Amino acid sequence: MSQLGPISTSKPDEPRGVIRGEAGDLIRLDASFFPVVVTTWYGATTERAIREYYRWVRQMGARAKAERTQMVNITDAGLGGVPTAPVRRLISDLTKELDQDGFRAFMHSITVIDNVLVRGALTAIAWVHGDLNTPTVATRIEALERAAAILKPFGVEVPGLVRGLSERPKKP
Repeated sequence: MSQLGPISTSKPDEPRGVIRGEAGDLIRLDASFFPVVVTTWYGATTERAIREYYRWVRQMGARAKAERTQMVNITDAGLGGVPTAPVRRLISDLTKELDQDGFRAFMHSITVIDNVLVRGALTAIAWVHGDLNTPTVATRIEALERAAAILKPFGVEVPGLVRGLSERPKKP
């Protein structure tokens, strides 16, 4: 069963948490520098973890909308594995739902990929879904710098962002 850490559907304003999947996979969540949120993926993500992750993304998006701000979601997939074809399809479908619900108007995404296989899986998802509107970068630092640049025209500054989140956390 998926176990959600401090960030849960009842407490979307908590800064950190962990989603545990069915096969040892997990996603570490960090909203401590909101409106920039960083998720770190470990292992080949399973359906349960993906569904819980998208619930959390919706919560963070609802928070951004309520606060009338832009949000940047950084996905660090450097330690992630290649999800199965059904999970890739689920990611595509849930991303489409976010688009249809208008989240793209205020939510930006950046993906950190330093694994060729995971980069290939993301390409496959893009083929099914179309443009995911998610630029990929090689490092967390590059992603954090890009997040700051995305937010700046909207008048959003996030002091300490790069220093605070530049290191990839170890798997809990």
